Amino acid sequence: MIEKRKICPKCNSQMFQRFNSTMWYCPTCENSKKFIKVDELHTSKKTGAKKGLKSKKTKFNFYSTTAWKNCSHYILTYYADNEGNVQCSTSSKWMKVTDKNCHCGHYIKTRDMSKTNYAVAFEFTNLAPQSYQENIFRSGNQLVMREWLIKQHGLKAIEELELKQHNICKLDTIVLLYWAKFYEKQLDILLKKRGIKDHWKSK
Repeated sequence: MIEKRKICPKCNSQMFQRFNSTMWYCPTCENSKKFIKVDELHTSKKTGAKKGLKSKKTKFNFYSTTAWKNCSHYILTYYADNEGNVQCSTSSKWMKVTDKNCHCGHYIKTRDMSKTNYAVAFEFTNLAPQSYQENIFRSGNQLVMREWLIKQHGLKAIEELELKQHNICKLDTIVLLYWAKFYEKQLDILLKKRGIKDHWKSK
């Protein structure tokens, strides 16, 4: 049996509640098909947005994370001299690590078409200093970077990296926090070892 209980606050039609249920139904507003909770019924768009009932999903941006910032700062500092000058791995161009045209590039990209390679996104052997032109306009100049990385780490390390890229990895909050703290600590150790200041903080 369907019992009449309420009047719809939006269209003034009669609302119905299923027997032994907390779900309310407005035939006029919901096209005689959909049941929704009474607390969420006819909530205004503004109120809904404030309460989080309707929220737009924001696209994940790997390069805006603290984990990536700390990682890239460590990589660039590692390969730079004490004055903060570093050479592009694929073009040999000299740059200041704090220059906007100085990037930390990936040999195996974090995203390849629809595929993600997050398993190697923070791997030391997958990263090298690059100029903006090489990293962006030449898509990282992958073959040249591979040869450069082999000279730095050896062929075996790069082959292991290329196998590891196929592992499934989700960059959730816990993983990103781990890498953020890991590279923050590594950078601190490197700076103390060389007796220099953080180039980005002293800029």
